Amino acid sequence: MQRRTLRGSNMEHALRPAAEGKMTNGALRYGVAVLARFERRLTEATLQSVAALFDPPDVITLVFPKIRAHQFADVAAGVAFRQSPRLVTAENGDALPLSDALRAIAPHADVILFVPEGVALDPSYLTRIRDSAERWQDVVGEIDVVDRTVDADKFAGNSFLPTGATPQRAGILRSLRPKTLSAHVLWVRVEVCGNVTFMPFPQSSEYLAFSFLLDQLSGRGRTRITASGDAVALRVGSERRSGFEAGRELYRALSHIGEWRDAGDLAFAARSSCLDPSSEKIMLFGEQIMRYVATSATRAHVASFIRGMLEARREAATTRNRVRDDLRKLR
Repeated sequence: MQRRTLRGSNMEHALRPAAEGKMTNGALRYGVAVLARFERRLTEATLQSVAALFDPPDVITLVFPKIRAHQFADVAAGVAFRQSPRLVTAENGDALPLSDALRAIAPHADVILFVPEGVALDPSYLTRIRDSAERWQDVVGEIDVVDRTVDADKFAGNSFLPTGATPQRAGILRSLRPKTLSAHVLWVRVEVCGNVTFMPFPQSSEYLAFSFLLDQLSGRGRTRITASGDAVALRVGSERRSGFEAGRELYRALSHIGEWRDAGDLAFAARSSCLDPSSEKIMLFGEQIMRYVATSATRAHVASFIRGMLEARREAATTRNRVRDDLRKLR
């Protein structure tokens, strides 16, 4: 996995118009970036909730992988927007397109709200973000943990609360749910995002990408993790992705984060972090084992997920041993 850093003249050019716009009219401009991943209907539901915001954003951008352009290019056509969203394609079809979204929307907004596919916002969501950003000017970014889920089949179009469905709040299993398996929304101030590094984190867990960015911004102002209750995660009936690949991919990404920090990444030096990879791995195993015991309907998928994590764990151990042996030979 390679790092991408938004630095130099290109990012400075992207940030400068936003700063100039704010100075011109004295008001912050707000942008919403919808991050599409795999499911067209989940992306459409997220777009519907954005279109229904009481306080409309200044710009809306839909970002999707280039290889899935045929799936998402016209997804916004059936949504009644006050203004048509901008369409942005990302070259990397496997990673969450956070850097592509930031680069595309930065010239047009001072505050950006990143909403992953499958998250539906309350109509007053942006009003709350606007109030927070303008009242607490030292806050440079915030992750909102989405702790309520609803059935996607019962989602009622542009209505935040699905017809005939009550959002499920965190029960015992969900209260112990690892951060990397929950849905999240992120907002940041554009002016503090210069010279930040992005990693190609898996699309299946936006928390990895969001927390990595927020950790870097923590040295530039105050950051927060909240659970506002003003968003819901839409749940599909069955998982399309292999549980083995999902577990292997997520465990690998957590291992990479730990390796980067052990290597002395300046983004985490002497600074608290939104994510502890070691603790998250333990929580992942614990949650999956509890889910295997408690829910028979998804037992096969959970068992496959655990096997994927174990395989990634073996691969990481093999790599460490190989590196250690190579260092011994050099002595």
